Amino acid sequence: MDKDESQNYRKGKKNFMWTAKTDKYLVSFLAECAKNGEKHGKSFPKPVYTKAADAVSEFCKQLCTSDNVDSHMKTVKKKYGRIDVF
Repeated sequence: MDKDESQNYRKGKKNFMWTAKTDKYLVSFLAECAKNGEKHGKSFPKPVYTKAADAVSEFCKQLCTSDNVDSHMKTVKKKYGRIDVF
């Protein structure tokens, strides 16, 4: 077991694994939130990430936290530059 695995094991946390389906679901969920006016400036407020985490958890039947969503959105932004919703 490497250092990262042992730290997660000691904390009792299991890493959330993003698949193409969960990624697509998250982006579409957040796009809908943006269309509804829930996006302020360049980012979403914390309660929107909490709603997104609950929706993803229900969709994939795994525990997803708002921290998982926040971290994944940082990855998505780095990968794609920016996400525009028209």
